[in-house]
Amino acid sequence: GALLQIIAKKNIPIIAESQAIHAEEPVVAVDNYQSGLELGHWAGENAGKYINGKLYVLDLTTHLTNASLRSRGFITGLQEVLPDAEILLSIDAQSRRDIAYQLTLDALTVYPELNLIFTINDTLALGAVQACQQMNISPEKMLIIPFGLEGDTLKNLLVAEPSYIRAGMAMFPEIVGPCCIEAAIAAFNHQTLPSQIITPHVILYAETLPEFYEHTAEGWQIRWETVFRRLNVPLELDPRHWQVGTVYPKQIGFVIPFSEHEWYQNLTKSMGAHASRYHIGYEIVDVEQNLKDEVEQRRRLIARLAAEEVHPNEVILLDGGPIANYLAEILVTHENLTLITNSMPVFEIMRQNSANTLICIGGAYRSSSQVFVGPPAEATLRGLRVDKLFLMIS
Repeated sequence: GALLQIIAKKNIPIIAESQAIHAEEPVVAVDNYQSGLELGHWAGENAGKYINGKLYVLDLTTHLTNASLRSRGFITGLQEVLPDAEILLSIDAQSRRDIAYQLTLDALTVYPELNLIFTINDTLALGAVQACQQMNISPEKMLIIPFGLEGDTLKNLLVAEPSYIRAGMAMFPEIVGPCCIEAAIAAFNHQTLPSQIITPHVILYAETLPEFYEHTAEGWQIRWETVFRRLNVPLELDPRHWQVGTVYPKQIGFVIPFSEHEWYQNLTKSMGAHASRYHIGYEIVDVEQNLKDEVEQRRRLIARLAAEEVHPNEVILLDGGPIANYLAEILVTHENLTLITNSMPVFEIMRQNSANTLICIGGAYRSSSQVFVGPPAEATLRGLRVDKLFLMIS
């Protein structure tokens, strides 16, 4: 949010991808509800080929608007065809594979009749597949229908036998990426863009996947001749059709929230390739890594401010945790301190300076936080008096 405010103040055009940011920025995305609806219709019409009996559904979604629309469309489409299909759970899996895996395990434990899982992206589908494999569920008794088909992983599962995945909604990052670049160029030239730039979607299964993708030594490669012949691509993607008078930006940046997702890996690749055709610089801003870096900077700042409270000849009690380690790295340069800690990393840092007195509180060692805890540690603390305590949130 802060980054977008800075960008807006500098009058740099913003194009949203998948998820709208503000009402005034164009968004490049599939029609989430319509494509979800079509996928739900497909499931209702075809699930009987793979699953016997009534459908019991787990919906792995997220709270974001685009994901909610996919789930809502899928459920509506499914129940329009099969009104008795039962939606057992609709859960926010936070676009994390490990969370999808755990939620699917929990759902299967509580609802052993569960036989269809819808996921709003490939990452959640992979978590669901992993859970089904661990529970030794036969692919003949479970159908997983993903939204995305973002990269090679799910395409390979789609053509594998046997497989939980029999169909999926293809969103084509190879098309969306160039569309984002073309929209950015248009916005840079102050051209009017629609609020939504709708990119194509197609339901693919093992028999139709080769129509749109060719399997090569480098993986699945999109068949552009099929794309231009059968799909409605919203923007001109051929750099040979340069418009007279068009001014090209020197650089385009792409802010990505989930760098581990195949969607963003392939999207960044296709965007970079298309930008290079116009000789436009291209920079990726990894939000997840930026947040981690910012957290570490804040921790170091807190440690520096805390260190200013420490004076010579004081007795200091220091807890464990990342900030405690940063604080210890500063205090180890001081002298004439008595430092008491239950943290092994703090102890290891502080023992490098013999000019200080160091006391390590014993107890049961907790490997996850690398601190000593329990009754022995508490008994030791009862016999000690200190001038200052630095207590961490751990």
